[in-house]
Order: sequence, then C-alpha cells, then structure tokens
Amino acid sequence: FDQFDRPTAGAINFCLSQVQLRSDGTASNAVIDDNVDVAIHEAAHVFGMSSNSYRFFWDPETGSPRTDRDFKSTTITCVDGVQRTLILPDENTMRFFNPDNGKRYASIVTPKVRTVARNQFNCAALAGAQLENQPTGSSSCTGDHWDERLFYPESLSGVISPTTNILSPLTL
Repeated sequence: FDQFDRPTAGAINFCLSQVQLRSDGTASNAVIDDNVDVAIHEAAHVFGMSSNSYRFFWDPETGSPRTDRDFKSTTITCVDGVQRTLILPDENTMRFFNPDNGKRYASIVTPKVRTVARNQFNCAALAGAQLENQPTGSSSCTGDHWDERLFYPESLSGVISPTTNILSPLTL
C-alpha cells in the first residue's frame, strides 16, 4: 500500500491450461469474454474489493481515512456465526445487521454505495449494499463479493453470469 492506502501491487494467477481452446488452438469469443470478466473481477479484488481491504477505504469528500489508522482487533460474531478476533473497518464503511430471520449479514455503507443501492431498489431506507454471507477465510468475517442474490450480474458478485457481467457504480 502507498501513503494513501492504495494497493501498489497484487497478483492474479490464471490457469491457462484450463482455458478451453478449439482444435486450432484459438478460443471462442464466449471463452474470451468469460475470461475478460474473470480478469476484471480479480483485478477489482486487488484494487480493494476485499474484506481485508475495507478498513483501508478513504472518504473522497474529506480526503481522510474512513477507519482510524490506530487499528484495533475486535472480537465479533461473523456472518457465518463464528466468533473471530479481527481488525474491522469503521461502521461508517461496513456494518453488521441481524434481521428477524436470524441470518446475520454485513453491508458496505459508504455514501456512494448506499446511494447506488437505494436507487437500484427504490428504497430510501437501505443502509448500503449487502455482501455475500460467506467469509473468504479464517482471517475474514464477511465475503469479498456483493450478495449474488441481490446483485447477480454485477462483476463483483461471486458468480459468473451467462451474460456479460456489469462493472457498475456499485463497485466503482
């Protein structure tokens, strides 16, 4: 990360042996399109759409970090019901919710994401955009993707749709 908490390096590993090629060694347009979608998706993780990077978000209006840089670990019940001790982003960036159905979830609640989610669902009461309910690993409490049930064609949902994935203002 640089002095503004922007990632300066990242790695994406493409398994080229898994790319389906025709008998002449070329890929169909559909295969190329799918792989471009995957590359965009993975690059977005490198650029910050990752549960371990949410705490590094900055406020574009003030030019200040959204989470205090005196990071402190917190013990919390994660979206999978497991308690973990982690460094979390400030609640001005991500919040946990406990709806009546008992399925705990987290949402990104930055002003831009909140506005996009409210506009998409025509619901002024939305706090933000819901993340998937599967932590990426033992060092995370939430997923690294938008909830695919709500944001299916979005490039940063956890699925590749049969149509072109959309890189919308939600992720940008």
